[in-house]
This record gives sequence, C-alpha cells and structure tokens, in this order.
Amino acid sequence: MGVKVRQKGGKWYVFINHQGRRKAKCVGDSKRAAEEVKRKLEAKLTLGDVGLLDAAPQAIFFGDYAEQWLAHYVTVACKPSSVRILRGIVRNHLLPAFGAQDLRSITRSQVKTFVVQKHQRYVPRYVKSLVRTLHAICAHAIDEEVLDRNPAAMLGRYLPEPHNVLQRKIIPFTSAELAHYLATMRTRYPQHSAYFFCLARTGRREGEALGLSWDDIQWGQDAHDPHRFVSVQRTYDPVHHTFTTPKNGRSRRVDMSQELREALLELRNQRFDAAVVQGKTTIPPIVFCGASGRPLAPAWLPAMHRRVCALAGLRITRIHDLRHSYATIQLYEHHAPIQYVSEQLGHASIKITVDTYGHPRQGTSIALADRLDQPAGNALRYAPSAQPERVTREASTLFSIG
Repeated sequence: MGVKVRQKGGKWYVFINHQGRRKAKCVGDSKRAAEEVKRKLEAKLTLGDVGLLDAAPQAIFFGDYAEQWLAHYVTVACKPSSVRILRGIVRNHLLPAFGAQDLRSITRSQVKTFVVQKHQRYVPRYVKSLVRTLHAICAHAIDEEVLDRNPAAMLGRYLPEPHNVLQRKIIPFTSAELAHYLATMRTRYPQHSAYFFCLARTGRREGEALGLSWDDIQWGQDAHDPHRFVSVQRTYDPVHHTFTTPKNGRSRRVDMSQELREALLELRNQRFDAAVVQGKTTIPPIVFCGASGRPLAPAWLPAMHRRVCALAGLRITRIHDLRHSYATIQLYEHHAPIQYVSEQLGHASIKITVDTYGHPRQGTSIALADRLDQPAGNALRYAPSAQPERVTREASTLFSIG
C-alpha cells in the first residue's frame, strides 16, 4: 500500500498504489490540502475501504503520451539533431503501431511482434534505435508512476546482429594511402585541403572540425614546442545552422602535429592577406569557413572527398573514415596506448574504443601467424620446463612395460 504526494506542472497530485492498482488525483495548488487528502486516503486503505479504486482508470493513449514526452522532455534534454531523429521515429514508426492504444495495455508480446516486423524492412541498427526510443518512453512513464513495468526492456536476444558482418568492418587507409590521399587533395583542392588534413591528423568528427575557431588553437612557441593542441569546444549542426556542444557534451584537447600546425598557419596567413586586400583588419573567427564567414557547407564536401579518392586510385570511402584511419594508424602502426587514442577521439569510455578498433586491421598481425612456422628446435629451446633426458627415461620405461 502506498499514497504519495507529488507536484507536477504547478499542481499537487495524490498517487495511490494499492495491491497493484493505481490511481492519481489532482488536489490543486495547495500542498497542505494534498497532505490532508493523503492522510485520509491512508486511513481508508488501512480499514480496507478500496472503493475509491473501483472506478476504471482513465485511458492514457500512447500517442498522446509520446507527443508529451517529445514536447516536455526531449526538446529540453536533447540537441536539435537528436530531437529531429526521435520525432521521426515516434511519428513514423511508434505511433502507427501503438498510437491508438492505452499505454498501460501494451504487452511484451506486441513489442516482440513489432520488432520482427521492423526487422523485415530495416537494418538491425535502425531497429535497435526504434526499440531504444520505445524503451525510453516507457521508462519515463514508470518514473511518473503511469506504468509499473517496461514492455520494451531486456529485448537484446530479439535484436540479432547483421548476418553479413563484413559490411560493418572498418576498412581505413594505411599511413601510406593517407599520405597519398592528402597529397592529391592539396593538389586538386588547395583551398580546402587544410580541412581534410585536420580530420586526418586529429581524428575529429566532421562537425567538430567545422566548429573549430582560431581561438581554440594553442600554437606553442615554435614547431618543436610540445605544448601545441587544438581544443574541441563545439560542433556545427548543418541542419539547424547552429553550434552545439560536442557529442558527449565534454570538451577535450587533441594534440596537433607539426605538419598540421604548419598547414593551419599557412591558412591563417592566407586569410590575413585576403583581409588586407579587402581593407579589413580581422579575419572570420571560424577556421574552415566560406566567403561569408560561416562554416563550410558540408553538402558538397563528401563529393570532393570521393573525387579525390578516385583521382588517387584509392577505394571510395566516407569522410568519417578519416577518423577511423587516424585511430587505426595510431593503434596498429604507431602502437599508441589505447587510452590515449580514446581520449583524443573523445569517446565517452575506453570500451567504445576497444569495441570499435579492438580487432587488428587485416594483415597487421601476420607476424603472429608466421611464428607458427618456426622450427621445433626453437620452440623447445624456449619451453620453460623442457627436460629432454628425463622425458627420454620416462618414455623408455613406458615402452618396456608395454
């Protein structure tokens, strides 16, 4: 048995939870009145008067509750890009399936059927996003004491991984391929090569690079000064044309190589020269910007990247694969500590780095396989407890008994 008093939206409510039956009552603006109602209800329930629970609870339709969740929680707690994605999931998938149904009547069996149907049309990763959103809505309802269980919980076994695992493998550039790519980019698009050079040398996300400001760069005294880095303070949202916080909400510092320092200094000098010609004394604060001073339009950057890949004779990849190339080169060619790489990439935990890059790139560990071809004598020499004479005596004794 339980009677609780809570305030929501400026009003005071009394929530009753008795033997699995629930009811809520709005008392008004007075907390004192709500506490008085609570005492009276507790007395009635103690005496066995459960008539106040006999009335059928008012239906709470999933569609109405989901729209309230989007308006009152998601728009406040999430970035505009996340709001757009979640709103699309709710209105395109969840409302057609559960919108006209009472939230409290949704069963686990219905959710499983929903998952199976979506798997027939969408990739597993997207289906996981659908289930994750449904789970978040139901968890919010539990917190508000509308539900006492989550029908979308513990569905991992019903969300299989893709059958073709090779499609999910990361195939980044090697350091030699990356050098050839950057040289081709500098020859073909010299005015924008610094942007791609920054992605390849820092592992920044595309939006993080577009949000880079000149004030975020610590140059150091000279090229040999180790105190040189670029800060990640913001990311650029091209859909809403706004600057937001980085992906995990935390700023970080990324070490700046000598070549990257030289490329950024060259770009800054070019900007100052252009400003002087135009009669200006300052340059736009954004590093990678267009003529208007706003960040570069990301719509045409992928086409530029693909064209350079083709001109360089390399496989066609995504711009985001420059980030993967940075990580794999650091880990498997330069043998950098994985903790360092995780911090440079801005991962929320080292587990993400291990799960993403924990499998060596094909061919990097071929020496381990070649060690199997070593002569048996070498293997015996390194065996810690090998005693040839004793083994021979025991073997002769065994054969004599047979």
